[in-house]
Amino acid sequence: MNEELNDISRVDLLQIMIYTTLRQEPILFLRFKISIEECYNEILVNAQEILNIIDKTYPINHIFKTKKFVTDKFLFSFSYSKFICKKYLNNTEMMDDYINKKLKSMNKGVFNYKSLNENLSEFSVFFYIFCGIYFKSELYKIIDHLDYEPNGSNNKKYEYTFVLKDKTKLNFEVKTLDCDPFSKDAKILKDIKLKDGDILGKAYFPNSNLEDFIDYKTNGIVEISSSYRQTNRNIRNIKKKFETRNDKDINIGVIVINYGTSREEFFSYLLNDEYGLINVQDFGNIDNLVLFSMCGHTTLMMNEIYENEHIFSVSINTDRYKKDIFNSLRLDNYIIKDGKIESRFYDFKTEKFSLYKYIMRNGFVTIQPYYIEDNIINDELSELRDIYNDLNEISKRIK
Repeated sequence: MNEELNDISRVDLLQIMIYTTLRQEPILFLRFKISIEECYNEILVNAQEILNIIDKTYPINHIFKTKKFVTDKFLFSFSYSKFICKKYLNNTEMMDDYINKKLKSMNKGVFNYKSLNENLSEFSVFFYIFCGIYFKSELYKIIDHLDYEPNGSNNKKYEYTFVLKDKTKLNFEVKTLDCDPFSKDAKILKDIKLKDGDILGKAYFPNSNLEDFIDYKTNGIVEISSSYRQTNRNIRNIKKKFETRNDKDINIGVIVINYGTSREEFFSYLLNDEYGLINVQDFGNIDNLVLFSMCGHTTLMMNEIYENEHIFSVSINTDRYKKDIFNSLRLDNYIIKDGKIESRFYDFKTEKFSLYKYIMRNGFVTIQPYYIEDNIINDELSELRDIYNDLNEISKRIK
């Protein structure tokens, strides 16, 4: 950041960030045939309103309270979404509910990071879909409006529904998995002094243990738990939301993998010859089951999610129209298409366990698949460190 930004006010910095982003991504205002000035003013008003709500009503230890939040890509994305949802999608409820309730993430009067993580994940999925509709396809031409928490089956509500002009409904249900070993296996890991490079392992399926596949105790490998049952349970819950359907419904269930040790283990959960969820679970009226995970760093349009394959789809039986819709939404990185496993995923039909590396370097702690080379890990951590340092430096300059 330019040294001239020393002692810059929060409002000034916010204005710079909004205007710079719009100059970098002119499609944000050109798509709606409005001027950069109108778009800038609407986003600025929303961002200031959001910051005011955070200042006055959010708990003191909420991460949105940090100075660097004003430069966070999320604030721009959310403020922009609030503008577009109100003016072009005839919906104010969704963004208002998120900022006033969900993202506050209170549990019994106390800020709950796990809840915030889940709600941020839900918004990330929404914004990914939103960008697919408006900036990566022509689908925006046939969108009529957005419904927030419309009625689903079993007295449940969907997350949201995009309604097309021909009355087709794109129904979304999102479930976030807690896959973080430092949360799930906290009791196991807290008593072990792990070092950088230590090996962890997990057996994927019920009635199996890591020792069935490898002499992990002799090799000093720490066993961590599987997310198979949690994945199975959440697919069932999504299915229940879609038990009834109309002819014009397109039902999309999303499983968000937060801090998962690897995407590959989820391929095995789905595809294994004996335990694979496509064999033991009836997907019912789910037209597309999506596995979604965040990258370490993404640009505004979240292109990296798609290009780096952090999103995958399971499509059991769909017609040409639905496939075109999924293509427009960037939901066409298929593991399974028309009920058939894509050939590059065949190996996961037999995999039942995996190994990981514990990484503790450059101020970051994480777990990575064992096969990832150290130079790749170091490059990723270096990039994250640079981003963190830039944001930290900016926050020091805000009055």
